Amino acid sequence: MGFIPNVYEEHEANPWIRRLAPLATLVGIALMIVLQQFLRVESGATLVTPLPEIQAYENAREPIAGNLVSESKWILKSQHFLKMVHEGDAYPEIAEDVERLEKDAISRVDRFRIAIVVADVRGSKAGVERLEKLEKEVEPGGALAAEIFWMLKRYRECARFEEYEVARKQFENEIGDAGKQSAKPAKPILLKAPAPEVVPLSAEMQTSLISRHGFFGSLALVQGPGRDESARNSLLSGYFDVIQFFGIKSILEWIVGVIGALLLIALLLIQRADGWIEAHEHDAPLTVYLETVAISLLAFCFMNGIGVLLLGNSSPTAVAISEIMIWLLPVCLIWPRLRGVPWKTMMKDLGLHRGEGIFKEVFVGVAVGCTSMLFYKTLEWLLSAFASNTETGPEMTPPGMYDTPDSATWFTIWLGVLGAIVWAPIVEEITDRGALQGWFRAKLGPIPAIVLTAAVFGFTHQYTLDGLLIVSLGGLFFCAVREWRQCLIAPIVMHFMHNAMISFDEVMYLVKLG
Repeated sequence: MGFIPNVYEEHEANPWIRRLAPLATLVGIALMIVLQQFLRVESGATLVTPLPEIQAYENAREPIAGNLVSESKWILKSQHFLKMVHEGDAYPEIAEDVERLEKDAISRVDRFRIAIVVADVRGSKAGVERLEKLEKEVEPGGALAAEIFWMLKRYRECARFEEYEVARKQFENEIGDAGKQSAKPAKPILLKAPAPEVVPLSAEMQTSLISRHGFFGSLALVQGPGRDESARNSLLSGYFDVIQFFGIKSILEWIVGVIGALLLIALLLIQRADGWIEAHEHDAPLTVYLETVAISLLAFCFMNGIGVLLLGNSSPTAVAISEIMIWLLPVCLIWPRLRGVPWKTMMKDLGLHRGEGIFKEVFVGVAVGCTSMLFYKTLEWLLSAFASNTETGPEMTPPGMYDTPDSATWFTIWLGVLGAIVWAPIVEEITDRGALQGWFRAKLGPIPAIVLTAAVFGFTHQYTLDGLLIVSLGGLFFCAVREWRQCLIAPIVMHFMHNAMISFDEVMYLVKLG
């Protein structure tokens, strides 16, 4: 292209580009780290003063897989399981879990849903207290206002019934002790008074609750006296299935990891006997690939910034648009071609070739990927062994500045899975292991290149410090295999396996929860 100087020609812009490429890359890495941490902090922290439009949100639709619904299911189902095992009359103390749920329920819709959860855990009176506060804020005449009105009526009736039951049991205990016949009954009138009546919700209201609130609506229908115990058990079952599934999966991961390690040892011994693959010398000027890294990083930051500033939320439409914008990033990878590098040369320099054969490269990727699984399982075991405390369930990610209610649907979940198992393995490997590691290697040597590329790869992710360190350690596997194979097929396969396992865990957790 005429306005883009050819890298092979004596163009007056080329010396400036060569000087600016390292600086632009450094700026891109710094911006990427800052942006990712900014998004992590803002999406992982509940606002002290939530945005008014989020607080006033009343457009309820059935929640599929948001943090609030999955965490609520985990808490209720785990407590239901423990209650059945221990045959208790009440839930164990879960004050901290419920407090976290209430803190993260910002919108009116979510507060309504958590009021149903609170009523289930702490009693109908607690549900009444929360709904009475919410009733003063909602728009009159709306669907949410009608639901609050009828649930308030029902919870008040249930509260009276619960008080009656407590007093009745207390009275029976007082008169039931043969050794204390002289004890005065607390409220003898209770033996004659009928139990307070709890009127069932209308069929129309039941339909509204289920269609608009999904699990929470179904939970509301199996609360209180006269409830269908079989329907309640069916709704709140599944905790043991989750524990069993991931327990079996963990055992299989250990086995697969050991097998992968044995295969890797065999491959290395064979490679040693046959001779190591010679390092490839780049045919095109190295800076053109560093330019590609810089452009990709800056474009990623720009697209994420636009997504935050213009979309300002994570509704399904916003997520889809952001995802499409991210999928346009691979266009940056043709930059060397625009600078005059032949396709064949570019593909060879970036490691996009068959190596010692596609089958063998894929096999190496699978073997090392399984071995890395053993590494991660060992690391997980060590971390759990030295952990100072344990959690009753997976940690919840609170809604933040750019989250709107009900943003997590199966559509957005599968979009994220597609990006994790297709986009990330290909684009990140070409950018990091193909372009950046090649430049580092030519300038500093193989070992520094492996370490620095792994660090850049790890710290440009959206995790806390411990997560960044773990991803960087995983990046060492990718970088080492790139150096060993002089080809990107194996690292791409490894990256795919790693992300596929994470995505599989997330999806199966939601599926098993129901």
